[in-house]
Amino acid sequence: MRLANRILLLSLSLSALVQAGCLAVAAGAVGGGAVGLAVVSGTVTRVYDASVETTATAAESALQDMGLPVERPHLSPNRATIDSTLTGGGAVLITLKAQPQTLPSDPARTIAEIHVKFFGDQKTSERILNQIEERLRNPAPPSSPQTTPPPPPLPPETDEPPFAPRK
Repeated sequence: MRLANRILLLSLSLSALVQAGCLAVAAGAVGGGAVGLAVVSGTVTRVYDASVETTATAAESALQDMGLPVERPHLSPNRATIDSTLTGGGAVLITLKAQPQTLPSDPARTIAEIHVKFFGDQKTSERILNQIEERLRNPAPPSSPQTTPPPPPLPPETDEPPFAPRK
C-alpha cells in the first residue's frame, strides 16, 4: 500500500472511532484509571498491635485531640470506618481492618489506612496516625455516665399531734 492510501485509511478509521464514541470511552477509561491510582497512592497505612475495637476508640480520641469531628463511625469485629472533616474543608477517611492471625495465640493486629482530601496529604495522615499510636499507649479515661446525685434526705418527721379532747 502506498503511503497516501495508508494515511487515508488511518484518518477514516480514526474519524469512525470518534463518531462512534469509542475514542471518548477510551480516553475516559485512561483518565479514570489515573484518578484511581492517585487516590490509592494518597492513602497512608500503618499496622498497630491492637484489636479493631481498641484502635477505633484510639482513632476517635485522636481526632478529638486534634479538634476534628468524629462523623459516621461504623464498627464491626473485623472492620471499622471513621469519617471526619478538616477545619479548612477536606475529608479524612480512616479505615481499620483486622489483620489475619497466623496462630490463635497471636496478638490482635489492625491495619489502619488514612486518606486525607482527594489526592491524599501525607503530612496530615502521618500526624493522625502518630496521634492514634499515642492514644493506644495512653488511652483516654473512659467517659463516666452522667449520673445525677441523689436528692438530699428529707427532714425528720415529727409525731402526729394527739386528737383534741372531746367535750
